[in-house]
Amino acid sequence: MVPRTPLRPINSNGRRNTELTPKFRVKITEHEFELSYAKIAARHGLSASIVQYTVEQERLLRDGHSMPRSGRPKALTEGDKRAVIRIIKRDPFAGSDDIREQSGTTACNKTIFSMLRDEKYDHWEAQKRPRLKAELAAKRLA
Repeated sequence: MVPRTPLRPINSNGRRNTELTPKFRVKITEHEFELSYAKIAARHGLSASIVQYTVEQERLLRDGHSMPRSGRPKALTEGDKRAVIRIIKRDPFAGSDDIREQSGTTACNKTIFSMLRDEKYDHWEAQKRPRLKAELAAKRLA
């Protein structure tokens, strides 16, 4: 990071405490070549603690890229998704309460239906052939 030269405008779009790029991390890991943290920090315009932390964390990185953030856990696990899809394939007309009860998940209706839409199971069988009611079935048999 090159310091700002005198009389040069301050970049208002610049951000502090941004993540280091993979290329820049490689430059910092020059520590392996017998350079001290302070010398690497002075060379790149960083603090020695950033350099030390980056060198220590290098083994946790995948090909120089950061590990993914933890984030919020998914409401439906892969097993829950498979169970819901199995229920829908068995009974395309199953209601939301039936799906939740049979799959054992506690996810809300919106979550289940958005997952089904993403998996392309949105009214897929019910559109092809509507549910046959008891009185219509009796007429067919008569």
